[in-house]
Order: sequence, then C-alpha cells, then structure tokens
Amino acid sequence: DKMSKDIQKKVRIWDADVACRKMGTLPEHAYAIEDSPNGIRAAAAAGMQPIMVPDLVEPDEEIKRLCLLVCRDLTEVMRFFNQ
Repeated sequence: DKMSKDIQKKVRIWDADVACRKMGTLPEHAYAIEDSPNGIRAAAAAGMQPIMVPDLVEPDEEIKRLCLLVCRDLTEVMRFFNQ
C-alpha cells in the first residue's frame, strides 16, 4: 500500500544519510551506484548523485533524468571516476 511504500522510502533516505555521515561526508557529495529504478529513486531522494548500471530493467526517461550517469557496466563506471 502507499503508506508502506512512503515509509520504506523514508527509511532508505535516512539510511543513506546515516551511511554518508558515518563516512564523514554529506549525501550530496556521495555517489550511489545502483542497478534498479527504485535504487536510483531512493538515491536521488536522499540527495546523492546516482549512477545506474542497469541489470534487468533499462532506465526509462524518468530514471535517466534522475541519474548523473547511466553506464553499461562497472568498467565504464571506473572510467568515469578515473577521468
């Protein structure tokens, strides 16, 4: 139901914030590498910079707008960070 999904979303945002602070950074300075649309949505809602490496579901236009980058594989992600 909608209430359950709203609670789950808030928990993911809170988890991302706590994880970033434990690493000594803020969510807006962190990258989130995700393979699912819901992971991308959660990372963007938390203020992180989402990078998608699609697994089973290709990103639609909504997800592409939320992403900093969409990569074919993790090698492409590494190339981005090594620039």
